[in-house]
Amino acid sequence: MGPVEIPATPKQVVSLDAYVGLQTLDELGAPVVATGTLGGGLHTLVRTASQELPSIGVTALGDVQLEAIALAAPDLIVGRQPIGEE
Repeated sequence: MGPVEIPATPKQVVSLDAYVGLQTLDELGAPVVATGTLGGGLHTLVRTASQELPSIGVTALGDVQLEAIALAAPDLIVGRQPIGEE
């Protein structure tokens, strides 16, 4: 949806997207500390360490637990725009 600049190297990242977003962050070696709930066979898309991350809720259903995000103390939260939205 346009260029994104992150002015500093994040030390703790929360991924709101437990699938594509988490997989991409894994591939980039980002320091993810919590993510949306992983389910089904999609565990195999991410590293073993990421499969054991604390959950912030089922983000696809909007069941995000703000307290869990705050507890993770992220300096960057990564989400994704739903397909088809402006």
